[in-house]
Amino acid sequence: MQHEEAAAFMATGYAKATGRLGVCAATSGPGAIHLLNGLYDAKLDHVPVLALTGMQESSVLGTHYQQEVHLDRLYADLAAYNLMVTNPQQMPGVVDLAVRNALAKRTVAHLTFPNDIQVAPVEQDPYRHVGPGTPPASAPDLAQLPLAPDAEQLRTAAEVLNAARKPAILVGAGALHAGEEVIAVADRLGAPIVKTLVARDKINELRA
Repeated sequence: MQHEEAAAFMATGYAKATGRLGVCAATSGPGAIHLLNGLYDAKLDHVPVLALTGMQESSVLGTHYQQEVHLDRLYADLAAYNLMVTNPQQMPGVVDLAVRNALAKRTVAHLTFPNDIQVAPVEQDPYRHVGPGTPPASAPDLAQLPLAPDAEQLRTAAEVLNAARKPAILVGAGALHAGEEVIAVADRLGAPIVKTLVARDKINELRA
């Protein structure tokens, strides 16, 4: 992409259209800041996007080096998982956690890499270890188990719907995997369905 903002919107659009993880990348400083507009769109529409950004090499951080921006602070409000990588050996664990957070929470995750970390072999270990900690390991898949609704809340919702004289249904991201149920309720109530952009294609597919 010629502009980072377009890259973030493309990654968000891909996530909205497919339900899969969108990924975008930018350099440090201004480039990473340009991603924010598209990434907030992903956060507010609840779609999974991973943002990868650059950072000045670790030896000059904190010296007001050219285009140095504290991206981990900048992305704190935006990203559910947000980290500056400081050791090559972190890579397998933190990438796994970033992807899982984005997919499970349907939101943005962010990793930023100083230049020297970007070019270092992933097995490089420049530090003396003083503790017993080891990087986490996880299974290669991500299970997203459905949550059973509370019976009392279902009864209350049914009472509200049955008492409505002219009900209408507003469908958003929360109904992405319940399109058939939404249509069944709408048919039973004789209610029109109003769809947000995120839910529109899913409902349209079922109606076709």
